[in-house]
Amino acid sequence: MSELINTIQSFPNSSDTTLLAGWLLGSAILGALVATATIPYLPYRKRQQRTLLWLLIFFSGLFIPLLGSPGVALAMLIGMRWQALPSRDTFRTLDRPQFDPIGRNETGPSARGGLRARITQSTMPTEQRLQSIAALQHLPVMAASPVLRTLLDDTVDDIRLVAFGMLDKEEKKIAGRIHALLQKPVPASGVHRYLREKQLAELYWELTYSGLVHGDLRRYTLDHALSHAEAALAINDKSAGMHFLAGRILNAMGREADAEQRIRHATALGIPKQRTQPYLAEFAFKNGDYPHTRELLTTMHDSQLTSHLRPVVDYWSPQENA
Repeated sequence: MSELINTIQSFPNSSDTTLLAGWLLGSAILGALVATATIPYLPYRKRQQRTLLWLLIFFSGLFIPLLGSPGVALAMLIGMRWQALPSRDTFRTLDRPQFDPIGRNETGPSARGGLRARITQSTMPTEQRLQSIAALQHLPVMAASPVLRTLLDDTVDDIRLVAFGMLDKEEKKIAGRIHALLQKPVPASGVHRYLREKQLAELYWELTYSGLVHGDLRRYTLDHALSHAEAALAINDKSAGMHFLAGRILNAMGREADAEQRIRHATALGIPKQRTQPYLAEFAFKNGDYPHTRELLTTMHDSQLTSHLRPVVDYWSPQENA
């Protein structure tokens, strides 16, 4: 160490250019090694930022002997650690908001607002809750069934019975139509066979789409819906509507790649793009193709946007005034 100090003290008076070159080379090597070893531990991801940071550490070692590069690297690591500690409690887990299938633009008796709240609020009088449940009859089954299904575990017997009765009535209505079709002889005409398979596929799909079946029964219903859709397409492969229905069934079954292929084929056969765009945007999102997702969503016409789809489109739309 004493020899190194003597060398440093004698350096200003030395005229030996070899010593100067050796000193600069050693400092450069040290700075390069420290910079290269430190960069991976610093929170910079862009290439330009990492390059500038590497040069800062390197030149610090080159022009500030001994402590230049190690000092800068250590200061950055300490600063990064000091700022990172408070951020551990910055984020907290939030519960998912409850999905409300009933839109805000309701008409008729359900337009008084707060329909779901009046139905599910156990502190309200039972009579008022029953009146609100009766108002669900004016809504599509797809919108009413999720609310009714939540009431199957209600503490009030009358509420449970009414909800079960309404769900059972809708399920039996569709199941009765399916049973009636299956009891009829299979038509000999190709056109009539196509119509029969098409109706069966649509009825089985309605059971699933309306939320009337769950679990194993849902899988059973989807399998039959797809089977009849495929049978209809075997008779008429040019039916855009049946390809679209088959794509939706496949999507519900989790076969997204096959579903996307069918829906694209349905679009090519003439299904309007405003009907297929939401599905294609969903497929693009699940495939990680976010630019294409944004393109599909932001080119949708206002007439395509439902009360639940509009917030999604607003989220993906570029905020020009942000």
